[in-house]
Amino acid sequence: MVVLSQKQDALTPELDALIKALPKAELHVHLEGSIQPKTLLLLAQQNGIDLGCKDEDALRAMYSYRDFSHFIKLYGVLTAALRKPEDFMLITEELGLGAAQQGTYYLEVTFSAAIHHRRKGLPFDEMMDAIAEGAAVVRQQVGVEMRFILDHVRGYPLDYCQRTAEWCVQGRDKGVVALGLGGYEPDWPASLYAEIIRWVQSHGLPFVPHAGEAVGPKWKYVLPAIFVLAVCHIGKLILYVNFGTQTC
Repeated sequence: MVVLSQKQDALTPELDALIKALPKAELHVHLEGSIQPKTLLLLAQQNGIDLGCKDEDALRAMYSYRDFSHFIKLYGVLTAALRKPEDFMLITEELGLGAAQQGTYYLEVTFSAAIHHRRKGLPFDEMMDAIAEGAAVVRQQVGVEMRFILDHVRGYPLDYCQRTAEWCVQGRDKGVVALGLGGYEPDWPASLYAEIIRWVQSHGLPFVPHAGEAVGPKWKYVLPAIFVLAVCHIGKLILYVNFGTQTC
């Protein structure tokens, strides 16, 4: 048995090898956020996007975000580079093949389809077909199963949330398994989308939101997502629970 003491700052080679060998599932990863710097450079060159830097080292430094606002800005850079269906197929394949190298054989991948539809006019069908094709290649080559959560972006109009919910139902045969919700919470709590969330749930699909991501462990944002809207599970949860002097 490999034991890691609390004083160790890094994994031992033995523990690292053990963890890599264990079969794993990844329940929260963003498709766009998984784009590697090398791939981002390639996409930007192919699609005429100015990233403000032209080498991998500079891009890697840019990936080190300072706070949530900086993270959202970086996410915008990544999404802007995706312009064609084949771009989505490429990053899906790279995510799945990379997961297999880590011993991860099931992924639930969050995809913000509305961003690409609203900003660039990309049809949902074309994007989802390309993503499903990439997932099929991954399944055939390395046996990794990929499923998809379509994420509504807080701050987008409510009709886009309804549209995303309809895309979820429409995309079930392409691997869509849930409706997600992400973005800046203070002005757009999950309760604003309750009617749409219940609509998608009535069609047999669960709701998998981010909770506490932008505001920290505040109950008024987390509890409604958990109890009122009957979530299946939380995509990303920031929450502290106090038990006497212990914080978990």
